[in-house]
Amino acid sequence: DPGVENFLRSIALSHPDDKLAQAAMYALADHLEDGGIESLMEILKKAKSPKVKKAALYKIGEFDGGPVIEALGQVLKSETDPELRKAAVYALGETESDQAVP
Repeated sequence: DPGVENFLRSIALSHPDDKLAQAAMYALADHLEDGGIESLMEILKKAKSPKVKKAALYKIGEFDGGPVIEALGQVLKSETDPELRKAAVYALGETESDQAVP
């Protein structure tokens, strides 16, 4: 349901309570189909909370395919927060993809 997805995305992106924003992100991730990586990437790029971004990285690592590896690689190249970089490395490992290893 797009209305539910938009509602959860809105909370994940901007709610001042980190725990609530994280819970919304997890609920959104569980609600998404395989093509839902775009929603998680949006949260990763736009969320105010580093905790929400980190949780989004973990959920992105549960998806399969080249776009996931590419997205996580971009995070490693551009992210300055060491905790988020560590989460991206962890997520790459979780993909269990041969593409994740240079």
